[in-house]
Amino acid sequence: MKNNPRAWLVVLPPVLLLALAAVLRFADLGSRPMHADEAVQAYIFADLLEEGKYRYDPSHYHGPLPHFINLPLMRALGIRKLDTLQAWQFRLQPALAGLLLAALAGACAGGDSRARWRAMLLAGIAPMLLYFSRMAIHETLLALCALAVPFAVARWLETRRARWLVATALAFGCMHATKETWCIIAFSWAAAAFALWPKKTWHAVRGAGAARIALVAAAAMGISFLLYSNFGKHPGGFADAWRTLFSYRTGGGHEKGWWYYAVECLGFYRPGGWPVGEGVVGLFAIAGGVMAWRRRKNRYVGHHVPALPLFLAVSGAAQVFVYSIIKYKTPWLMLAPLASFVPLAAHGWIWALGRRPRWWRAAACALVVAAGLLAPALVSSFKAPTSAAFPFVYVPTLPDADAELDRVARALPADAMTAVIGNDYWPLPWYFRAARERTGFFSEAGAPSSEELKEFALVVHTGYQLDPSATGAGWRVFELRPGYFVSISR
Repeated sequence: MKNNPRAWLVVLPPVLLLALAAVLRFADLGSRPMHADEAVQAYIFADLLEEGKYRYDPSHYHGPLPHFINLPLMRALGIRKLDTLQAWQFRLQPALAGLLLAALAGACAGGDSRARWRAMLLAGIAPMLLYFSRMAIHETLLALCALAVPFAVARWLETRRARWLVATALAFGCMHATKETWCIIAFSWAAAAFALWPKKTWHAVRGAGAARIALVAAAAMGISFLLYSNFGKHPGGFADAWRTLFSYRTGGGHEKGWWYYAVECLGFYRPGGWPVGEGVVGLFAIAGGVMAWRRRKNRYVGHHVPALPLFLAVSGAAQVFVYSIIKYKTPWLMLAPLASFVPLAAHGWIWALGRRPRWWRAAACALVVAAGLLAPALVSSFKAPTSAAFPFVYVPTLPDADAELDRVARALPADAMTAVIGNDYWPLPWYFRAARERTGFFSEAGAPSSEELKEFALVVHTGYQLDPSATGAGWRVFELRPGYFVSISR
């Protein structure tokens, strides 16, 4: 640094970009209403937090890694019970994963510093990646692992250093312990490798050797076993993690057309009247792919694209294809594919500047990124985090319901009993977490009789169509999430 003053020009951009990504992810984390899926994860985590217990549920399809990361984080914050856990604290883990994802996307871009800092910027401000970095579900951590494994393998192929094999085993074990959709990501890697470089892939596999591959796989599964079994306390959890792949069932209400991911989640939308969104990343990635293909035909044409960004983009496309076939669709499943497109998109951005960059091209690209990605990211994550104008805002808890439920729960007397009735009452348990021992949750069929309900100081009904006969004078009905309602006795 002292001998080369210009070195700051190389170091400063990534430092500033990481600072931007950190501010966007950690600022005002508790402002968004608690999503139903976040509340479920909080209650699963409560057993580990309070009693050190964790037992994997194969019908839930979500692995233990986020909970075991959360445990030391919450202990460091002095949190010992679910009663005192706050939303912003529970969201620290995905925010940290999102920050690391932005840094790793830059590393995966390879090439020169221009590509690396552009990838960091795209990953840092892409609306969907930012939005779910501020939401306590598994997918941001899964996307981080989905980039970490190929990056470690690529580094090993380049250097042949054992530490990268260790990193590969660690990253793959963590991915396996995050969510059952790891198998779709692993399939996409194989498809991409053999589609792009069939001969080189076979040579690489043979060069690695069966013994080395088996050792890495065993180490990865050892890490996964420790997590799924709660460090040996429940060995059957690891077997359940494999069994769930053959008993996968999806719930109703999430069926969508095959085009949903490609058009709505990864395409453009118009929250302000003009097209914005993840389609910007997609267009840049396509440009990077075209450039790589042209250079493959003529090595003197275009900017050089390293192999890893191209591999990640093709694997991401394979994931989108597989997910599109499955009728059950939720937007957060696109985080890993979107993150996989970012490194190649960074090279496409460089291509868009031209071989001899002009100021107007740079200004045009900057405007596209600012208006197409940063602006909707700020609106969706801060100003309007429950707005239906953004396709990735999926069945959110609405602000009015959040405020009312929080107020009602705080106003309850210390000895008051509460009854929550409905077949889908999440995230209501989050609001009544401080009164868990005095709160009963009942299905519609198993609800207490009208006479028995008189013993409860508060009765809450949930449903799509609330029965008017169940409510009376003084009951308040409001929308919990789009099309789903809550009725409170008083």
